[in-house]
Amino acid sequence: TLYTFVQSGQLPYFQKYVGITGIEYQKYKLVSSLPWAMKAWIGLISDNYPIWGYNKRYYMVLATFIGSVSFALLGVLDIDQSTALFAALLLFFASLDMATVDLLCEGKYAEKMMEKPETSSDLVSWVWGVYQLGSLTASLFIGPVSDRYSPKI
Repeated sequence: TLYTFVQSGQLPYFQKYVGITGIEYQKYKLVSSLPWAMKAWIGLISDNYPIWGYNKRYYMVLATFIGSVSFALLGVLDIDQSTALFAALLLFFASLDMATVDLLCEGKYAEKMMEKPETSSDLVSWVWGVYQLGSLTASLFIGPVSDRYSPKI
């Protein structure tokens, strides 16, 4: 999954490409991971302030746009030690995208489980099975890709 690629790829990106120490990396990793701790706020905002009558749709579109721009900027900008905090902020917005979409999709399939409670365990098993398969696939690729090529990829 994208989450596993981003989370596992940050260490080689910051150490090999940006050239910072492990201690500095921990600071930047904290910044980039903050949106996952903000999921309650994201849910509170999307539930109480719908956009054009929708609580999820346009928040997901907006978050995906922001995340896409962040990933694009990470790909085209030359980041070095002096701009490492900017890279962490871009990763913050990329994580905000993933955390928002993750939360709002969870909310949607929770609604579906309420509609058909007899299939709810099947839905949860399917979602987590696909997630684990994606995480395994991403884990198999991230190491060799970051070792052989530039972590910026």
